[in-house]
Amino acid sequence: MKNISAVIKQQLNYQAKARYFYFFLIVILLLCIMASFLQVNAYKESVATLTRDLEEIQKSDSSLSLEFFLNQDVHITYDEDGGQQVDNYIKYDFSKVVSYYNALQPLSAFNQFFTSIAFVFFQLMIGIYGVFLAYTNIKYSTDKFVIMQYGKVSYFYGQMLAGMITVLLILLQIIIFAPISQWLVNFLVPVKNPYLTYLPKSQVTFLDKLPVELLIMFAIGTIYVACMYCFTTLVKNQIIPLLLIFIYMLILPNLGAYDFKNVILYSIQKAFNTSAATLDMIPARAINIQTAIIIGALFLVMLVMGTFYLDRERGFYSNYFKKN
Repeated sequence: MKNISAVIKQQLNYQAKARYFYFFLIVILLLCIMASFLQVNAYKESVATLTRDLEEIQKSDSSLSLEFFLNQDVHITYDEDGGQQVDNYIKYDFSKVVSYYNALQPLSAFNQFFTSIAFVFFQLMIGIYGVFLAYTNIKYSTDKFVIMQYGKVSYFYGQMLAGMITVLLILLQIIIFAPISQWLVNFLVPVKNPYLTYLPKSQVTFLDKLPVELLIMFAIGTIYVACMYCFTTLVKNQIIPLLLIFIYMLILPNLGAYDFKNVILYSIQKAFNTSAATLDMIPARAINIQTAIIIGALFLVMLVMGTFYLDRERGFYSNYFKKN
């Protein structure tokens, strides 16, 4: 444990001086700002949609007001192909305005960050970080010296644990900066809303979901780091793993119910509030979450252990150190 702790400390100290790490932190800040602007724009569009639909109805009957529709019930029916039909779409439009209005609450920014397009870039960034975590030491041969100093086991698991700590630090950064970003964007880009008197006096926050959301995002980040770290360690090349993550994330469709992308989508739709999501989410395929956890855990164990034993070059340096 002492050697593992030393490797973790060494890796974190190195990251604190590495330019790529600060580049990732800047990217996170930019993603927070992007998510905030997307949220304000979605709110603005919801107000415009309600205004347009209400004006269209009032062209045929000017006596119909927003209050009239709000006092009526709304029924939504779904077609076999997934489409929906709304009988009172003015009230439905208003409900969307309320949802997007609540989403502008800075304390809900963490929830909204991971239901926007920023989440896609977050996954890519964490995967790329996993590649850099492994390849930087391979490129400069510093891995060999650390292995000879602390041993293969301490190096291998210490590196991945350092990556997990970094994922947690990135999530904490989002928790801090996403609300600040949302508050600033709300202040700098105010939205004119003629229906403010109909909106709730206080905005609903999603803070009660934060612990579970944080746990899910940490698990997702940890899996990406572990997978990309192991794959890069095996191929000892950064181009192939980078191409792999871009193809998997941006080109390949869901490969099945227990494909990692579908599991992520299902988890977000269950744990996060997606009523004001700015990311157009397709419905996830239903899965048994316990089964998904078991499959994921077995896959990670086999991947990590397999990578550890197949990494023969590092095994040589570890054995050399022990013999001498």
